[in-house]
Amino acid sequence: MVIDKLAKITAIRIKEANPEETEPLDVLIFGFTVIYNLIITWILIFLLGWLLGIFWLTIQVALSFMFMRMLTGGAHLQQSFACSLVTVVLICSVVFLPSSSMFIYAYFSLSLILLSIFAPFYERHQLVHSKQWEQKKKRFAMLWVIFSLFIYVLTDEVGFVLGVLLQAVMLTPPGIVFTHALNSFSQKGGELDEKNS
Repeated sequence: MVIDKLAKITAIRIKEANPEETEPLDVLIFGFTVIYNLIITWILIFLLGWLLGIFWLTIQVALSFMFMRMLTGGAHLQQSFACSLVTVVLICSVVFLPSSSMFIYAYFSLSLILLSIFAPFYERHQLVHSKQWEQKKKRFAMLWVIFSLFIYVLTDEVGFVLGVLLQAVMLTPPGIVFTHALNSFSQKGGELDEKNS
């Protein structure tokens, strides 16, 4: 809501300033929505990571999760601010999983299995590339899973493995159902807010 309104205002101003050389208004709005959503998400991640005293771990999880999300897709929330909040809550929750060596190897193995079964996932309205391109992205995602374990073995940093695990779980049918349920809830909340204002 706030992000969407800000994106629309920015896009309209840019379109009015240079109508001939800019993209169509809906493309500008979408672009600014993505940019503002990322900025707010990262600010919240930085802030919560710092407040919780796990700044670097939170950054690792966020980077790994977002990178894997680009490669393997996933269900999406339609409200930008809801997306930011849910992303931050998920990232800041997964950092509290047990992180002994036995658990990290279990997370790694589970992530490989889940990703091999469920990746990629795209909503009906999302652009899906050719099967060959999607297979390349999936192989690259698997390489990132292995690389995240390699980072853990060399540096004892667990965040990249946790970020991979979070994305792998979110690609499962329960993860998709959870995201869709949150999407329905956030849209009903938005309708209630609009009726009350």
